[in-house]
Amino acid sequence: MTMSSEDPGVIVYTTDGSLPTSENGTPYTVPVQVSSSTPIRASVIWGGTTSKPQTKSYVRLSGGLETYTSPLPIAIIENFGGGEIPNRGWSFDTQTSDGLQQLPRQPACLHLIDIDPESGTASITGIHDLTERIGIRVRGSFSSTWNPKPYSVETWDEYDSDKNTTPLGLPGESDWIMYYPHPLYDRQLIANTFSWELSRLTGRYGTRYRLVDTFINQDGGDLTPDDRIGVYALAEKVTRDADRIDFEPLSEDGSTGGWLLSINRMDPIPIGGFPAENGAMTPQFFHTAGPDRFLQTSPNQLNNENDDDIPSQYNGFLNFENPNGYRINETQRATIETWFREFEDALYDDTRWLDPEEGYRRHLDTRDFIDYFHLNVLAKHGDSMALSLFPWVSSRDRKLRIGPIWDYNLGAYWTEATGDLFYQDDRLWYPRLFEDPGFLREYVDRWYELRRGPFSTSNLIELVNEQARKFTSAMAAQQGTTVQEWSTELAEMRNYLSVRTNWIDSQFFRPPTFSHPGGPVSGRFYLTISNDTGESGTIFYTLDGSDPIDGTGRRFSRPLSFTETGHVRSRIRSANGEWSALNEAFYVTGAPPMAGDLAASEIMYNPTGDPEAEFIELLNTNTSTALDLALIRFTTGIDFTFPIGTTLAPGERVLVVRNQNAFEAVHGPGLPVAGEFQMESALSNSGERMTLIDSEGRILLDFDYGDDPPWADSADGDGYSLVLIHPHSNPDHSSYTSWRSSRDIDGNPGTHDLVTFTGNPNDDRDGDGIPSLVEVLLGASGVRENLLSDFFTCNPTPDGETELLLTFSLVVQNVNIPAIEFSNDLESWEDVSSGSLFDEYLPGGRVRYRWVLPAPQPASRYFRIKAIQLAP
Repeated sequence: MTMSSEDPGVIVYTTDGSLPTSENGTPYTVPVQVSSSTPIRASVIWGGTTSKPQTKSYVRLSGGLETYTSPLPIAIIENFGGGEIPNRGWSFDTQTSDGLQQLPRQPACLHLIDIDPESGTASITGIHDLTERIGIRVRGSFSSTWNPKPYSVETWDEYDSDKNTTPLGLPGESDWIMYYPHPLYDRQLIANTFSWELSRLTGRYGTRYRLVDTFINQDGGDLTPDDRIGVYALAEKVTRDADRIDFEPLSEDGSTGGWLLSINRMDPIPIGGFPAENGAMTPQFFHTAGPDRFLQTSPNQLNNENDDDIPSQYNGFLNFENPNGYRINETQRATIETWFREFEDALYDDTRWLDPEEGYRRHLDTRDFIDYFHLNVLAKHGDSMALSLFPWVSSRDRKLRIGPIWDYNLGAYWTEATGDLFYQDDRLWYPRLFEDPGFLREYVDRWYELRRGPFSTSNLIELVNEQARKFTSAMAAQQGTTVQEWSTELAEMRNYLSVRTNWIDSQFFRPPTFSHPGGPVSGRFYLTISNDTGESGTIFYTLDGSDPIDGTGRRFSRPLSFTETGHVRSRIRSANGEWSALNEAFYVTGAPPMAGDLAASEIMYNPTGDPEAEFIELLNTNTSTALDLALIRFTTGIDFTFPIGTTLAPGERVLVVRNQNAFEAVHGPGLPVAGEFQMESALSNSGERMTLIDSEGRILLDFDYGDDPPWADSADGDGYSLVLIHPHSNPDHSSYTSWRSSRDIDGNPGTHDLVTFTGNPNDDRDGDGIPSLVEVLLGASGVRENLLSDFFTCNPTPDGETELLLTFSLVVQNVNIPAIEFSNDLESWEDVSSGSLFDEYLPGGRVRYRWVLPAPQPASRYFRIKAIQLAP
């Protein structure tokens, strides 16, 4: 291996993983022979200073591994003989984790090789998606006793600090987990990942992951087939950031922001012992007073299971995640505990708990708690509602949410499919919530809504099949089971899901049946509503969005027709006055958009100032048809469904914003805003996939945007937005070549930002020798003297070639892309024949292109910019 540096000084390097210094570094004089797995770290020492080190990790393959391929991405963790990965040693004698000491992470290197799109497999010698220094240790409590073990991974910079990375396309972070689907516990090998995916389909945040075929070498030597551990899910850790659980952090004085907790075993003793960073001398956790409003458990103390404090189980505590328990200050802690006291005061006060303004709903997001409980009841997971929960309070509304699904790997989806209609409803705040008739009605209504969508039997079965295809039977056979056993477990999981959902259906008063599920309909359409519940009763319906249970419904007596988009809500009232669950659907009578009718014309994903001023703009590119956007929705990236009445004329634009108040504080009122992002979603600052579907699930837009070059990185926090260059040409939204930065800071929501050249193209008002047409094309000032060298440079290369660099604007709509001409005598001119190469997107809607003219070049040559004004 050779090394070089553009800086003067001496290159020194190490091969033992340590930082190179003048004391321990070997001066580089000749190429370094690498004959075994080795981390090489090098720095330049000059004038008494040491440069930032660079690390390259080399892994030697043997035993035939050189030709290894996999249907999954390949992960290699190499600790270069560092020994067994640290494990803090949880056991059944330490159920609460009291007294367990957290261990430092072990330095290692992570190599990830993604699937080659042409071959459909990953080759262990293929191009790496990511190679990073990491810190690794065993994670989990009971799962830390498994073999193989799960791991916690931090991606590190050169100084062992967190480094934001995007492994295998996952949104950027530094904290990751390696989850091992163990066939003794996650019997189907997909219970956890299935639950994460299903959670996302309900509109909740769900952990994103990639399955990886994993090798871990802990004993030094070459990497061999014996180092293959099995299939892991490289997954996100539950954490606060814009791409995961999104809220502003709790301020030091506790007056603003939100917080993230966990219900789990207590935190281990911090690395280095006590006192912790905030002076704490014990793990930091608390309980709430519960129904009797008398707190029997002091802060940071074990509870008595006979008390009604929450959480009630002996090994579950409310731990501080963000802010962390070993960094939280007294004021922040008091804010959180006071909030829970006020919430429970409202929840358990019989005089006001059901008041819509002053009762518990002021403090708690009922839809979030309901959806979480439906997922829990569907799975019947062993630790449900006891451990691995992540309650959090949003900074936007200071309401409690129960957190994402996590660790569904203990008996999920394979116990008795019937029974336990309200599985584990005696835990946390659920007993009181289910005493509220309104909460129960919302819960039952939501069940049938989910059954019409993500919980439909066909969707659940297809999700199992999709997960199984990702895992593959070949990988399952190497995971400690057999193909036959795995096939049986999957079949039983499909059967369980079918039987359980149908059984739950039978336990409630079903909603009426619609003859059409909703969506686009013709002018001749008629809707029939029927009672197929087996219980006699009268069908009532509304068309104004109100609930028939409130007394506003009309009796259904004949089929309904629609002259405009309609919202039908219907229930059955039985002979004894009981109301059924709700059925509702939207019927779109306007022209729904088809693929190619809409363009995502502008994206502001990382604004300066208020991060909630994000927006995305859609443009109707259909030149002749007004589009009815009712019920089309973003399903990835952000969550948003366009409401009834949203129409878009040809050439019109509509905006979806993260927070309308924040948006209008920047851009003012009066812009065409359809609504705010839903489900606390936000645009990712590190790029992400965006999917827009119509009311019947057909894809209208499906693309990824990026934040790093060659994408316009001035849109990543420098105040500019991403703007589609030619939105009417049905561009590839996933290609960086389709986008540029906005002309103006803060973007241009609701309109385009193009300029049109007018006037005499040969004018030179500022006397700088540059014609006004060229000045407009370059994005230069027309009234202030410009230097052409600020926009156009010509440089010889060491190889004798000539490099031309031209910066120009992409926002001028009536001037062609510039051309470069050359001359040897200033009389005859020719176009530069070599093709231009994209170099970089710049702020303000500008771009730089590069031309390389081959050697030899004459000693003297002249160049000029040719700009052509287009006809009106």
